[in-house]
Amino acid sequence: GFSNAKLPSFTGKEKWEVWINRFEAVANLQNWDNRNKLGELLTRLQGEAGDFVFDQLNSKTLKNYSKLATELKNRFGVFENKRAYKIQFNRRTQKSNEDTADYAAELKRLYDKAYSNRHAKIRQEDLLQRFLMGLSDTEARIYLELPKDPKTIEEAVQEVITYKETTSETHESNSGRNTKVRQLK
Repeated sequence: GFSNAKLPSFTGKEKWEVWINRFEAVANLQNWDNRNKLGELLTRLQGEAGDFVFDQLNSKTLKNYSKLATELKNRFGVFENKRAYKIQFNRRTQKSNEDTADYAAELKRLYDKAYSNRHAKIRQEDLLQRFLMGLSDTEARIYLELPKDPKTIEEAVQEVITYKETTSETHESNSGRNTKVRQLK
């Protein structure tokens, strides 16, 4: 048989997309048909994935490679993670040593994984709201929300950077290290 193919088990902890892509690549090299693929897949299901397949799926599904792969994808694929990304996005705040632009970039990454097909305008509003809520600098947030009213997360990042530059110059001139006092308009 072909079972000498060096393929790891799938336990449900691995990234399904990566695992199945590797499996399919080996299957293609070995010229496996769906019956071979089914046999190879079934023997590699362990842990949570094994429990799911052998406890919850009917025998008809266990005899059909495409159906089985679809069930596994639905259970362990990215769909499962969208909820996790939504939670991460909704709880994400700027870390104390995190650069403002990096914080914004991470919010965008999480948002796009959680809400891949949202309308651009809604995306912009959601990102901006989360950005403002999670901003670690409360003064910067107040400064932004009241007079500036940014429309996009990019505008907000720019405003925070500008705000931080002006306030750090003010702090320097107040501390006496800087002899030139700069007037802020």
